[in-house]
Amino acid sequence: MTPVQARPNGTAHQKIAALTGLRGVAIFAVIAGHIVTLHYPRGTSGYWPTLLLHQPIIGVQVFFALSGFLITGILAREKAKTGRISLRRFYARRAYRIWPAFYTYLTVVAVLAAWGVYSAGWKDLTAAALYVSNYMPVGCECLSHTWSLAVEEQFYLLWPLTLVLLSPRWALRLAFTGIVAAPVWRFWLYHSIGTVPVWHFETRVDAMLYGAALALALHLYPQSIPAARQWMSRLRLVPAAVAAILATVMAGEIGNGDLWHAFANSVVGGAAAVLIFAATGTTGILVPVLQNRLLVWLGTISFSLYLWQQLFDMPRSPLPLAVGLPLMFLVAAGSYLLVEKPFLKVKDRRATLRRQQ
Repeated sequence: MTPVQARPNGTAHQKIAALTGLRGVAIFAVIAGHIVTLHYPRGTSGYWPTLLLHQPIIGVQVFFALSGFLITGILAREKAKTGRISLRRFYARRAYRIWPAFYTYLTVVAVLAAWGVYSAGWKDLTAAALYVSNYMPVGCECLSHTWSLAVEEQFYLLWPLTLVLLSPRWALRLAFTGIVAAPVWRFWLYHSIGTVPVWHFETRVDAMLYGAALALALHLYPQSIPAARQWMSRLRLVPAAVAAILATVMAGEIGNGDLWHAFANSVVGGAAAVLIFAATGTTGILVPVLQNRLLVWLGTISFSLYLWQQLFDMPRSPLPLAVGLPLMFLVAAGSYLLVEKPFLKVKDRRATLRRQQ
């Protein structure tokens, strides 16, 4: 769950704020989901009132769709403007964006493990550091969330190569193929082996492909955007998308877990694409809602929040929730200001120097 920073390259500021606000909603869903799942499991008095927050993975799916949308848009515009995509520059930007905060977090976990606070072994730390923990499950709760970062890193490795090799139209066709093939693959796994390895790249990639397909469609057919927005409003697709996500959460609570994973990724990915498209508009109720200052702030520090929350809201956290929750926000804000932001400034300075050359 590594959010891409939107930049004002021909994009209105309110669009950037709305997308950041959508990240804020996603990180709220993750954190709230972890807390209520821990404190209000089935059979407790608080379970039903908090039912709609009991699937934190829904927030991760929204992050996936946002990542696919933003990096695909950036790369498609680069290819249209320069005739090529610089993979070296892309991977350098990703390294500046992700690695400082991520490896700072891993270092802290390693120190805490050495002190005996957590049971993270070298195997766990290595799997997380190499972004393969989605195929090599880790035993420590404080690293269990790195599966999603591994999925995104694998997407960042493969999808830009695809955009280099294929035209935008063929890349769009490939994205739609993946969107169709992934749920078929999940259903086949469910019926053949009785389970769905939900942390694997191939069982999660369609969430990112929904966002990528949306970005490519907007890039290829900009003249169709006004009509698409009219149809979205006429068919009330935004309320339908929200309802679909909430219904998917409820289905996950009352149904078969593996069967739920087989279809939930598709539903949430499609719904997230609708919300992303709505957030890039200038009208409708969603944009001002997502521009709420609290949501934008949460979205701004969402990567650090996603990293550090695992130390404070998991069952084995040594801190009570009343202490851990405010401390989590304090540490995440510090991580953003002291680690993320300085490296983002370096990244932006390098980009400015390249444009001036």
